[in-house]
Amino acid sequence: MKKFFEKYLLKYFIIFIIFITLILVFQKNYFRTVDNYFFNTFQKDSEALVIGGIVASKMQIDKQNWNLGFILKNGSLDPGFAYDSYEVFPNVNNYPKSTFFPYKSQIGFQFWYYSIIQKIMNFSDPSRLGYFSCAILSILIIGFFFLYKKIYGTFYSYIFVLTISMSPWIISMARNLYWSIFLWFIPPFFAGLAYLYKDKKIKYLFYFLVLISIFIKSLCGYEYLSTIVLFTVSVYIIAPYFNFNTKNQTPEWKMAFNVILLCILGFLIALLFHASYRGTSISDGLLTIFKEDVQRRTFGDSKNFNEAYSPSLNSSVFVVIKKYILDWSTPLFVGLHGKLFQILLVLSSFGLVYKKITKHPMFKRDLILLTFTIIGPLSWFILAKSHSYIHTHISFVLWYIGFVPALVFVSLNSIVLAAYEIHRNIGKINIKDF
Repeated sequence: MKKFFEKYLLKYFIIFIIFITLILVFQKNYFRTVDNYFFNTFQKDSEALVIGGIVASKMQIDKQNWNLGFILKNGSLDPGFAYDSYEVFPNVNNYPKSTFFPYKSQIGFQFWYYSIIQKIMNFSDPSRLGYFSCAILSILIIGFFFLYKKIYGTFYSYIFVLTISMSPWIISMARNLYWSIFLWFIPPFFAGLAYLYKDKKIKYLFYFLVLISIFIKSLCGYEYLSTIVLFTVSVYIIAPYFNFNTKNQTPEWKMAFNVILLCILGFLIALLFHASYRGTSISDGLLTIFKEDVQRRTFGDSKNFNEAYSPSLNSSVFVVIKKYILDWSTPLFVGLHGKLFQILLVLSSFGLVYKKITKHPMFKRDLILLTFTIIGPLSWFILAKSHSYIHTHISFVLWYIGFVPALVFVSLNSIVLAAYEIHRNIGKINIKDF
């Protein structure tokens, strides 16, 4: 009985405690790991789009077939209109003249998820809906620990979980109803399971779940999709280099290619749904999305848009990337300044150079790991250049989707290797040589 308790009950009890702790960290900033003002105000205007959709349904306001939007309690875009939804939410009967201002840049599938929960729970405070988002994210983080322990090893799995759980950006965004960031981690989780399982039927099931999860993420919003997709397929390229028990460290290119195709398919299906809402026909809707949404967020001509978008549309890719490397305004982790990001870049680079010169067996692994995790965030900073230029108050979070865990892992590995080399050679140093 004692062995049973130690092996199973104690293990699952610890997991449960970690699960509850993560929920409290994400929902309540329980340990004050993030600046309270940053945490409490982060992306409230975006979240209001979901709350507005729920309120409009309650009040039976015509939403013009859209799910997301702002509730305007006075019927006009007054200053602070983005926060009217929070005020109206618990007092729907006090604002009979409220109108709905739809947000058309995506289908807004997250509205359905949270509106169903709201109908069941009937919360008076919309922030309580965030518990469900935090709970799913917490389950996924624990799942990634065990998944990556098998794929990348114990050390990397600890680093991955800790860097995600201690990120001020992830913590602040976790409970946000609009972002629903648990959706970012579902596709790479299923992709990792597909990599582990050899049975074709199970593998194909996880492939299908990758497609479905990308489809749902796309219905909720296209933001950061390139980063999520590249992180999803990165496991097939990186994982073989962590297997030192075999000489065959060939990336699973075929699996990576298949999953990329599935991700593209999931995105395209969602896009076609969206296009059917945006125009009189799908082709008309696609053209509208391209002209009004895509070009404004990427490399459109500034002459075709409001003057406010001119700096972002006229900026260069190099300026944008520089912002995300040098202009950290928050800690990288709890209590550790964002400048640490640059220090880790230098440390990991020196580590790679040393391993290359000494022909260290971990050189190729670390090079592949850093290369195939950095291209995810860079893909969005480059492809969605204009969006990235404007949204520096949000998009630093992308570094944590694969790259920051890899950066910390390689940097710590390099420090340990340097310490070992100093210790190994210190006995060879003769004090008379100085």
